[in-house]
Amino acid sequence: MKRSFTAVVTLALLASFCAWSTLALNVKLSGVNYNPRKGADWEPWELKCKSAEEVELDMRAISLITDNIRLYSMNDCNQVELVMPLAKAAGLKVWLGMWVDQHNTTFFAERDT
Repeated sequence: MKRSFTAVVTLALLASFCAWSTLALNVKLSGVNYNPRKGADWEPWELKCKSAEEVELDMRAISLITDNIRLYSMNDCNQVELVMPLAKAAGLKVWLGMWVDQHNTTFFAERDT
């Protein structure tokens, strides 16, 4: 009797967990931050920034979990020209960010992009 009770409780808990984890897959996030960076600042562009093919794969994957992405910079890795059309093709909305620091030249470069 005790064995069957333990088995029933174990199965009930397992079924409950499986149902809960499946429901979680149907929820989308309100948005995610995105950066097409893959390397350090000092790397050449090809090693520092993702290719269009890599960004396209990212956009497809991200579109499964959210409808919105946010970019932190417009200049770094040519984000506006690289990411915008691929995000649009994946059905994503893009929130543009501007990198601002203590140097006015950084702000003006972002603004003028």
